[in-house]
Amino acid sequence: MITGTILIVEDEFIVATDLTRKLTKAGYEVCAVATSVAEATELIQLHQPAWAILDIFLMDGSLGTQLAEQLVAKNIGFLYLSASQDIHIIEKARLTNPYGFLVKPFKEQDLLMMLEIAIQKHQHQLQLAAQREMFWQQNLQLLNGEQTPVCEKIKQVPGFFQSAIPFDYMHISTTTPNSTHSHRYGFLRKDFNHYQVLEQADILTIIDEQAPLHWQEQFMHYYNFCSHTTWNTVLENKEKVLLSFYSRSHNAYTGEHLSFLQNHALPLQTFLQLLLKPLPPAASPGPGAVMPDTSHKDEKPSFTGIIGKSPALLRVLDHIATVAPSPTSVLITGESGTGKERVAKAIHQLSDRRHKPLVVINCAALPADLIEPELFGHEKGAFTGAHDKRAGKFELAHGGTLFLDEVGELSLAAQMKLLRVLQEREVERIGANKTFKVDVRVIAATNRKLEEAVAAGRFRLDLYFRLNVYQIILPPLRERQEDIPLLAAHFTKMYSTSLKKPPVSISSEAMQTLMHYPWPGNVRELAHTIERSVLLTRGYMMREIILPQKPLATDFSFSVINAKATSNAANEADYLVSILKLCKGKIRGEGGAASYLGIPATTLQSRMKKLGIKKVFDFE
Repeated sequence: MITGTILIVEDEFIVATDLTRKLTKAGYEVCAVATSVAEATELIQLHQPAWAILDIFLMDGSLGTQLAEQLVAKNIGFLYLSASQDIHIIEKARLTNPYGFLVKPFKEQDLLMMLEIAIQKHQHQLQLAAQREMFWQQNLQLLNGEQTPVCEKIKQVPGFFQSAIPFDYMHISTTTPNSTHSHRYGFLRKDFNHYQVLEQADILTIIDEQAPLHWQEQFMHYYNFCSHTTWNTVLENKEKVLLSFYSRSHNAYTGEHLSFLQNHALPLQTFLQLLLKPLPPAASPGPGAVMPDTSHKDEKPSFTGIIGKSPALLRVLDHIATVAPSPTSVLITGESGTGKERVAKAIHQLSDRRHKPLVVINCAALPADLIEPELFGHEKGAFTGAHDKRAGKFELAHGGTLFLDEVGELSLAAQMKLLRVLQEREVERIGANKTFKVDVRVIAATNRKLEEAVAAGRFRLDLYFRLNVYQIILPPLRERQEDIPLLAAHFTKMYSTSLKKPPVSISSEAMQTLMHYPWPGNVRELAHTIERSVLLTRGYMMREIILPQKPLATDFSFSVINAKATSNAANEADYLVSILKLCKGKIRGEGGAASYLGIPATTLQSRMKKLGIKKVFDFE
């Protein structure tokens, strides 16, 4: 239950009246009803509600989404109503970061449940904001202390600001009253907690004064920066300081980032005054120096098994470090083979639950009739074949983390039961007549677009928002190509050891082959490719990369296989056998042949039966 009132923005009188009645009956207080964005803006100023429930399409042509920015600025939680499940509407609404989405017509239970989920999500974000605020206050006090040498303060600058304003590059510059501009410090992110110092001379080497583009545009183009923001302040000595932040992500910065800095203007001014004191040459980090971030001395995140330093991957690591310490549900999305289970393990290892179990279940690898017994457990005799009582995955994960891989494959019936467990935090074994409490953090993953599944009625909207409290989107390997050499070296070393081969190096020609392949199967496909290549390498130098005969598209279908990959049944059989060998005989789930081909497992099994392919040979 919330403290404060709720504003309803709904132009249909019957719907607005019904909403008011249902909310009042449940103990909520509705302060007013608005029928347009203009009226809602006035009522927000008048009543200062704690929450707003917004219809997306209003009869005067305005959109409820137009209110999102001012609601966020005032820290008012909001969720949307819509009579449409159109994917474009859902996507447009999602970009405003609502706390829920309810499709008309809705039942009273659905409304109250969605509001409860939204309230929990909002409270979590407030907790994160409070933690960030506390971190900043504590660290500003430490940084402003005279006992911290200036050279140490410089090392802590990038990590300190990264915690509040994500960036790939930041620089601190000053302007004196006589308009003399001076670049003081620049920090280019090189790894999760390492930054390269860029001096003004480094920047000038990439600027062409004869070019028509402004130097800043040239600079952003050179480093592939897409977003930029600047905050400025004036110190006691009248020196103007500019903090500039650059990101390779689009639309990375909002007014919230600048407001956060402005709210800490006074202690920041003190810190900058100390930081910008002249340094003796020996204490200066010097151009090109790569500095470790020392702003988290007691917190050293470990991302075991996650290899790479690309900006796209660093953003993922930032998300992991942010969400891991909280009990929040996480939804990991991305193409097959991008490493969703690795990310789930990293979140668990960095959480307070790391000493308790991490239980993994692949929802696509089990027949539909076994999902519920696996998740919730069963009593002896509960169904045919239930010869003993068995604990479910929720029970086994008590106190720890449950990772639901390929959650998009759950049936609607299983989704409903999963939702009830997530809401009530209690489980009832199949065949039992009592429930018991469980304390489990849920991390879910899928390679499907759940928004499309929701729009098609294959996935419950309320479960989607319950799981998607915090989303981490994993980039495909083609969007982090600079990580391929690191990954290739890692897999080469790993498979040289496991295959009992001498240490193998990758030739420059072979590396070029790896760099130019599109990797539709992502990191998993790269790993399998390196394994095959190591196996076939004679000597100490890998000169040839054994690539799949035809790159597979991520939206592969059997019509494509029939039309392009094969010319007759024999070729198709050979092709499928090669894929099955690549996947080591696994058909279902992530890493399975069906997922690799982008087709349902049942379709693959049907084709195998028709072509006489049996799982009787050794795929290992």
